[in-house]
Amino acid sequence: HGLWIAEKERLWLVDPARVGTRRQSVLRVWGIRKPIFGSTAVLRGDRIGLVHFRTAPRSRITWFRIEDLLAPGVLDLEGERRDPSQVAPVDTARVPGSAQGLAYRPGHHGLLVSAYRRGCGVVIAADGTTIDVMPGIEDFEFTRDNRLWVLSESSSRVYQRKVGPLTPM
Repeated sequence: HGLWIAEKERLWLVDPARVGTRRQSVLRVWGIRKPIFGSTAVLRGDRIGLVHFRTAPRSRITWFRIEDLLAPGVLDLEGERRDPSQVAPVDTARVPGSAQGLAYRPGHHGLLVSAYRRGCGVVIAADGTTIDVMPGIEDFEFTRDNRLWVLSESSSRVYQRKVGPLTPM
């Protein structure tokens, strides 16, 4: 479909091939309405899951069918559908708190969550197993050939001023 970008109150679908060209790169944009919030997103088959960053021990992932989002006239993601311009979730589940990134690996660990824990980043598997990773991890993704790409804020000037240099820039 393109590149999905989640923020607190909007979900974007962008055509990466058009970014930086004179052609319109935003294909669609949806409003995210309370009680649902975005911060990070993950694709799993025909669904997209949204998680809001919360420092509480637990948060929730809210799942939507991509087909429902792409239907003509759909403008908002809501807790329940009140009119044809809204789409409601098809499922919710608990996830660890402080979720900053999500990845889904079928046949491996299922849903993986990156989070901040005591000055370090961790990846938390569905079974609760944690793997220490670099500080400042924001998001991560596995490629089809099993490579891991990580987005970290630890090399940003703001992070370095707050915390100090923890990883190479």
